[in-house]
Amino acid sequence: MNPPTTSELSLYQLTQTTDSDLASLTISASTFREWVDTGIQFLIDQEIQATVWAKLPPHSRWWTTLETYYQEGLSEQIYRCNISRSGGSAPSRHSSRSSYSSQDSLIPIVLETSSQLRREHFCLILSPQLCSLMLAQEQIPAEEDPPSGLLEPTTLKVIYSFNPNVI
Repeated sequence: MNPPTTSELSLYQLTQTTDSDLASLTISASTFREWVDTGIQFLIDQEIQATVWAKLPPHSRWWTTLETYYQEGLSEQIYRCNISRSGGSAPSRHSSRSSYSSQDSLIPIVLETSSQLRREHFCLILSPQLCSLMLAQEQIPAEEDPPSGLLEPTTLKVIYSFNPNVI
């Protein structure tokens, strides 16, 4: 199977083309947020230094636990991934910046514009003690408008792994 074209790059689809046994689950956006928060809270509780790559909705509540992890001084690096907009700039975060003050301390990574990537969110944790990948793709019924990337009322297809060889 050929990987999708760059304009329609999908991390979720790439995981489906691997030989690994990644199971897919369907969950709510709030459950996915709880999974991400639990993973980051585990890093805090166990005082694990890790590198975190995250692409999450802009709402501050999605970033609160990551902010706490950063403020604890435990993170090696936190990369905040965003989708570029036409004109090449990262998505506007003005509404959440005021409530999430550490965003400027996170390393921004601007990803290729893709309708598929707009529908995807992830949290990747890398450390010698723990490797974790939580990757979600919004599932929008065909009769609805294109997804906003805000993950509120949607259901998500999720894959996850704690196997460093798979990640």
